[in-house]
Amino acid sequence: MRRWANEEWRETLHEVIYWYLNANEPARGTDAGIILAQTAIERLSYEFALKEKRLLAVDGFKDLRASDRFRLLFSSLGIPLDIPAATPKLQRLACNSQLKWLDAPHALTEIRNSLVHPEHKRRDQFRSVYYEAWNLSLWYLEMTILAICGYSGTYSNRLKLHWVGQVEDVPWKK
Repeated sequence: MRRWANEEWRETLHEVIYWYLNANEPARGTDAGIILAQTAIERLSYEFALKEKRLLAVDGFKDLRASDRFRLLFSSLGIPLDIPAATPKLQRLACNSQLKWLDAPHALTEIRNSLVHPEHKRRDQFRSVYYEAWNLSLWYLEMTILAICGYSGTYSNRLKLHWVGQVEDVPWKK
């Protein structure tokens, strides 16, 4: 509620939740979901890392690649950067020596770039991992919203198969 009481954060959260709801709608397609979820993460990165925490100057922030913006945001919130075991297709693809993905933010933004930039050299080569990339993008967005709002309890991890009601601690609580 503290975030919602702040006018700038209320506007940001309104946009981010709108994008999250649309990204989380399977009927829109996993490709659209990847793009929308990462758009929301970029918005949160701007608001949190740049405007609130002032981790970089505006020009420095603008010069960062999207993966670096994500990495800055996630690491400052205690959200892990590694490609999780719950996304085995992404992990296998990351082992490809030609890709040279550093971590999950790098993988996700490369996949998103292949979708939105027609000249991308790997356009259409990541179709087999769209579902995992979509799910992981949504997981990062959910974790970011929870962390920014100061949540430190348990949650149902969308990346893992589990029973209804089965929960775990948020990653930054450990």
